[in-house]
Amino acid sequence: MSATQIETGKLLKDAYSPSFVRDVSARLAGVTPDFDRVGFEESVLDAAWPQLEFKGRMLQLAEGLGRWLPADFTAALACVDGLVASYGRPASGGPGFDALLGLYVPSFVERRAARDLETHWDQAFEALARYTQHASAEFAVRPFLIHDLERGLADMLAWTQSPNEHVRRLASEGCRPRLPWAMSLPALKRDPHPLLALLTALRDDPSEYVRRSVANNLGDIAKDHPDWVVELATKWLQGAPSLERQRLVRHALRTRLKHGDARALALFGYRDPVAIEVGELNLARDRACIGPLRAKPTPENQLEFAFTLTHAKRAPLGRLRVEYAIYFVKANGKQRPKIFKLAEFECSAAHRTITRTHSLIDLSTRRHHPGRHVLAIHVNGVERARTEFDVLAR
Repeated sequence: MSATQIETGKLLKDAYSPSFVRDVSARLAGVTPDFDRVGFEESVLDAAWPQLEFKGRMLQLAEGLGRWLPADFTAALACVDGLVASYGRPASGGPGFDALLGLYVPSFVERRAARDLETHWDQAFEALARYTQHASAEFAVRPFLIHDLERGLADMLAWTQSPNEHVRRLASEGCRPRLPWAMSLPALKRDPHPLLALLTALRDDPSEYVRRSVANNLGDIAKDHPDWVVELATKWLQGAPSLERQRLVRHALRTRLKHGDARALALFGYRDPVAIEVGELNLARDRACIGPLRAKPTPENQLEFAFTLTHAKRAPLGRLRVEYAIYFVKANGKQRPKIFKLAEFECSAAHRTITRTHSLIDLSTRRHHPGRHVLAIHVNGVERARTEFDVLAR
């Protein structure tokens, strides 16, 4: 079962079903005839299984492999190689190894190698490079970096020369200081300089998949060291950088651009919008109701607004980056802004009207709370107009 084929309304964790576990067990038995299917299935599908979330089930599968595969690391990896190979590739008629559900495989390598990192380090890194081509090892590689950052980064720098884009991406993604849903890397949060050689090696990678990872890594660093990232971006944009590198740097600086960092904005030609006025900021209604999770928005659950940009001068101002910020009321009653992009364009016309509808339907990543909210319009990182509206409980 592919994670991309989970039925609407089903929980992600349910993709790790008992039938999925039994299928893994059967495949392992096909690779190593003396594999204890009963012991493996009973240890994984224990009494706690129904209550476990996705990550918990993934770790339980990894622990099951660790318990029931051979104690010898080389022999255990040979079994896992056979397990992965048994899926084949979709193009060859096989179902393919699911990139999301297969995360338990690199997790097994991480946990088994942790028993004796010094002995198993090289073998584990080779295995992670193999398995990341099927299911990303970006989470599994991080304990190695915490154990020995210098050695880990040296091995990952070698990965930047791999012919496989998944391995090259792992070199960047695995060392992101603030990788979401993963343990952070405190040493790299304090000092990102050890990452410079690796990121530079991948900045012009032929794969967009890899370059986007480099941008995300820099975006992580910018949360702790914005000056360092802006200075690096300035160097990378000198001369005549390719369009691909410009896109990488823009994505890396996306948070700085949203927060109106004048240095970051200047890199892309955004000037002080002093000649721009925002007028006629109007709301269709000055109140909206919170909509339930996954509901279809209705007019009552939407904030509709419009405003006009006016340029007082005849000469073009240059590029404009127009955003809106909503100061959401949090559970504690305080407001916190979130910025949303509206448009980017060359300013040449004297007037331009922009309209937008913003949904107040609850999301898994954002829950709304009733109270007085603020809507603000930003031009090139500078607030130019604001108004207020009420959000009502449903």
